[in-house]
Amino acid sequence: MAKAASDKQVVLITGTSTGVGLYTAIRFAKAGYEVVATMRDTGKKKPLLEAAKAAGVKVRVDRLDVLSQKSIEGSVKRTLKRYGRIDVLVNNAGAGFLGSLEQTSDADLKRTMGINFFGVWHTTKAVFPHMRERGSGRIISVTSVGGLIGQPFNEAYCAAKFAVEGMMEGFAITPMEPAVDAGARASESRNYTVQKGDTLASIARAQYRNEQAWTLIYAANRDRLSHPSDVRAGMRLVLPPASTPIPSAAESVPASRASGTTYTVRKGETLYSIAKKMYGCTTYWTLIRDANRAKIEASGDVRAGTKLVLPPRPSGR
Repeated sequence: MAKAASDKQVVLITGTSTGVGLYTAIRFAKAGYEVVATMRDTGKKKPLLEAAKAAGVKVRVDRLDVLSQKSIEGSVKRTLKRYGRIDVLVNNAGAGFLGSLEQTSDADLKRTMGINFFGVWHTTKAVFPHMRERGSGRIISVTSVGGLIGQPFNEAYCAAKFAVEGMMEGFAITPMEPAVDAGARASESRNYTVQKGDTLASIARAQYRNEQAWTLIYAANRDRLSHPSDVRAGMRLVLPPASTPIPSAAESVPASRASGTTYTVRKGETLYSIAKKMYGCTTYWTLIRDANRAKIEASGDVRAGTKLVLPPRPSGR
């Protein structure tokens, strides 16, 4: 049985038995991620586990051979079954090869392209549908200067790395939304699972290409959101059709909801961003400032963790 989605973000990394992959796994673990560190031969996991122990973190080792689509799909499936999510994919697995065009056999070429390019292609292809379904995700592919500048006696390796560069540049503009036609998107509601750090404004920007559409999402989810700031990671929201008229903030957020409410400032927030999120308009920042002068620095900055009082919206504004 699949576990509920992890509260932590999950990263799947290929090629972690040594070098860049090993240290990338440790770095992500230290940053608070659930790390699925994959390698072709799990018998070589000892250096990774020793490094994790020395760093005071834990990683989960799984077998993934980038030359085998079955192995790739199996690792992705196990990760999703255990954690319910993959937030970051790091395509790190690779292998060098030195040889001129004349010296490179077809078998050498196939293996070099398989590890360095087709492995990236197939692993990305296995993970991306899940990211697209959830509406978020990051894919990082490690390449080389050999993917930017051709090098003598390195033709096969450079060809593979150039291929990854071209793939990722083209793929970078692929929309995250499900692949449906524009007419269906405009007329059908969709579901969205809130990710860590999401706000209604950021969801609206990503899903509707319009930050002001946060009011549309809020209005459609009033049964689970008493206020725009009530979004939580893991929450399932309904995204109305894009053709739905966007209500104004005044229509969406009850003025009485702000009265007497306290708000805890998050990292990176300003009075302007809080006013926009809580009142739907940046001009209300002065209301928050005047109600919290003792807690706000002379510069107008607010520190993360500060609890602010949110005054009611004045009538007629």
